[in-house]
Amino acid sequence: MTADESVVEGDLKGYLESLTKMSSERARNKVAQDTGKDAFIKADWLPDYFYQKLIDEINRLYRSKLPVALATLIRKLLENLIIDILRRRYGNSGIGLYYNTSKERFLDFSTLVKNLDSKKADFQHITQNLGMAITDINHFKEAGNRSAHSIDVQITIDDFAKDRERINHLVQLLLRIIQNIEAERG
Repeated sequence: MTADESVVEGDLKGYLESLTKMSSERARNKVAQDTGKDAFIKADWLPDYFYQKLIDEINRLYRSKLPVALATLIRKLLENLIIDILRRRYGNSGIGLYYNTSKERFLDFSTLVKNLDSKKADFQHITQNLGMAITDINHFKEAGNRSAHSIDVQITIDDFAKDRERINHLVQLLLRIIQNIEAERG
């Protein structure tokens, strides 16, 4: 590693530490969001405002019956929750689990899911259901990929209505993991 790469990596680690600290401070505050009767995703606790905005947008897409965009944003929500789980649990010492420092970007969603799966034993004290959740994550990841990368999308708002409870359970599980990590860190 060159001296310049070392400085960049050090700057990046400092930046990620400051993001983690800011996010942790925000996590202590309950975030109000769109929880109307027809909200697609409901959450009592969110780590920060980013998730509030994203879930509000998902709920608007559901009400507007826009399934292609909805699939893409659900995928984005799950991906970011996994990044936050790995980042909060492993920090800079495990940065390779969620971030490619040489390319200066987060890892691909498939790699993030594999990394979470490989570390699921570290979360057994929070949930015994992470293995089943990973199966669901992969299902919704693929639905989001198909909606974003296909010209022939066969997805309807009724598909989401059928999966609403399953998606909510999955989001709540991932949020609970983040919340427990935050509580453990004090």
